[in-house]
Amino acid sequence: MELRILVVVLLAATACCVAGAAAHVPVLAPGGTSVQGAAVVPDNAKSYAWYGTAGSPGGMEYYRLEFARGDSMVFSLSTPDPGFLPMLSLLVPGNRTGEVVPPGIDLPPGYEVLGVPGALPLRATYEPFTPMAMYEISSLEGPAPVDGVYYAVISAPSAGRTILATGYLEEFSPAEWLGIPVEVARIRLWQGQSPFLLVIPYGIGFLVMGFLLWRNKKESRNTPGIYGWSGMGAGALYVGSGLLVLAEMGIALSVTGWDSGAGLTLIFAGIPLALGAGAFVFSLRADGAPGFAQRIGMLVIAGLGLVFWAGILVGPALAVLAAIAPPYGTA
Repeated sequence: MELRILVVVLLAATACCVAGAAAHVPVLAPGGTSVQGAAVVPDNAKSYAWYGTAGSPGGMEYYRLEFARGDSMVFSLSTPDPGFLPMLSLLVPGNRTGEVVPPGIDLPPGYEVLGVPGALPLRATYEPFTPMAMYEISSLEGPAPVDGVYYAVISAPSAGRTILATGYLEEFSPAEWLGIPVEVARIRLWQGQSPFLLVIPYGIGFLVMGFLLWRNKKESRNTPGIYGWSGMGAGALYVGSGLLVLAEMGIALSVTGWDSGAGLTLIFAGIPLALGAGAFVFSLRADGAPGFAQRIGMLVIAGLGLVFWAGILVGPALAVLAAIAPPYGTA
């Protein structure tokens, strides 16, 4: 039974890994307020999503990138705020177009402005990875005309939140992947969500844990030792992660309406829920000393928790602790 649980989770996880490769690296980093203080995009090809805020009326956000001639330039600008219309401009080395400089832009000597046409969409689109409802404003794709330093500039007539996507290569460093749960939590606060909303799903996870322990206590004289408590705690945090994804999906779909991308979000929610259920099963079935299968199962659950951002890092740590812990105590 336990091996079957692991096989199902591993197969679903493999499918989800392939889907997850299409996500941007999320970075909560507003652009600088001038060319000199521009936020640096470290890799023009790597796919990033920069979550920022256009300042007071006329406020700007500056992002600095380096391109060689012929490099692919990929930019898109969106916002979670309905009715907010920011503008994306690209400062390019050269003096050829003679295009009018938008008011307030800090244009360095020897640069020209390439405006990116944008418009306020009629409805929001659904982003399945975060998940979030976004209004897509503008985009630009094409080869870089010259070697040099470029600046992506976001201007806005009023204050609002912006999401600038850069690059096209969907890849993550290990540190970026592991840090996504923390970065996404910061992005939720940036969206204006209440911290209480982010905590509720984990509270539900611990309520489920408490119910299972209460029922197990009625049926058995065993009381959890380090293995049981750690495994159950990991399960509660994993379940909380899955419920939080479902809650965020519901919030986003309430704005966009149903979207086929929600199917992908359901996979991302289902993986932590399945891992949490597995942790509960292994913990409660380890009657006496946990066997080899329970310990290996916990290690697999810990690894998959890191891969799929379940348990906000604490859950995988608890699963590892369970895998190496002494057995159940007895009453």
